Amino acid sequence: MSDDAAADGPATLIASRVVRADRTEAFEAWAARIDQAAAEAPGHLGTVRLEQTGGVVHLLYRFEDAAALERWEASDRYRALQAEGDELAVPRRVTGTGTSVRFALPGEADAANWKKWLLTWIAVFPLLVAFNTGLRALPVELPLIVQLALTSLVVTATLTWVILPRVTRWAKPWILSEDGEARTPG
Repeated sequence: MSDDAAADGPATLIASRVVRADRTEAFEAWAARIDQAAAEAPGHLGTVRLEQTGGVVHLLYRFEDAAALERWEASDRYRALQAEGDELAVPRRVTGTGTSVRFALPGEADAANWKKWLLTWIAVFPLLVAFNTGLRALPVELPLIVQLALTSLVVTATLTWVILPRVTRWAKPWILSEDGEARTPG
């Protein structure tokens, strides 16, 4: 298919957002409003909302052609809703034209390694300090291998089931952001 043929076909906008953990309900209300506004826009063909675990939401808007999509994005209503949405979630916007469009969706693996390292260290360090302080307060001194086994067991379990799920959810807008925009894979 030629580029001209693709440009003449339907246009799709994927607006992915990483929802701030404390703004989930407000985001749901906002998403319903922007979905309704898109449905009322001339040339709108349909809307799909895909929700990933951990607060990543993909809003897909399909228009009859690129011109209809551009008119929607240039409208005052769209811009006002986008500004409101920016207060609730970190945005990432991708468009494509034609009847067959392919997009790469952001995921946790796309986060910068230094951010994953820093977040893990922030979670691990206080646990190590607290647990080792508790071990030193015991009336008997345990052999080093027993101390290490207990420390690794407790810290790993606490990180896996208690700390990291909460910290990751809370920090996801920052983890997946790059210069204020959600990271693009690759």
